[in-house]
Amino acid sequence: MITLIILVLLAILALIFWIGFHIFGAALLVFGWMFIKIPIAFVVFILGLVCCCTLILIPIGFMLFKLGVHLLIPGM
Repeated sequence: MITLIILVLLAILALIFWIGFHIFGAALLVFGWMFIKIPIAFVVFILGLVCCCTLILIPIGFMLFKLGVHLLIPGM
């Protein structure tokens, strides 16, 4: 009887840890987007805009715009 109670408690503990790791992973992914990917993409967009203002650097500006989109949406 005691072994059954211990097994049930261990199963509940494993379930709690599994849920905790998934929540922590999702929060880490969101923080990575908010504090790393989005600011870098904005800087790349601004550099692309600056490069598009000059006549010679327009192709580089378009490449920077595409790079910014690929940073935010990797599949495109």
